[in-house]
Amino acid sequence: MGQLEARTLALLASGFERLGAGTLRTANWLAADDDEIRARHHVGGSYHIGTTRMAPDPRQGVLDRHCRVHGLDNLFAMGPGVCPTGGYANLTCTIIALAARLAEHLQERLAAGAWPARE
Repeated sequence: MGQLEARTLALLASGFERLGAGTLRTANWLAADDDEIRARHHVGGSYHIGTTRMAPDPRQGVLDRHCRVHGLDNLFAMGPGVCPTGGYANLTCTIIALAARLAEHLQERLAAGAWPARE
């Protein structure tokens, strides 16, 4: 992880706090102003693709087109697992777009009174 990624993470954290959306806590090495320190700690990652696949039929997948678990009205899942396979590039942008789509869907359901308010 380089300086650009560290700066992006810092901007994301300040945005969360400014909006009252939460606090992002990171390891101390992420805040280090030294690419070599960050490079020693970075371990990489991978996606678990296809583990919660979207499909119109419960026999073919775990989730419906709104990322709702088949048969359960109030359980949704979002992440790379909704994709049946990987593609040419990583799935980050696809996952972000699907998460935004799910957020809009949940907001619409809440506005329509789909679930009772918590007490």
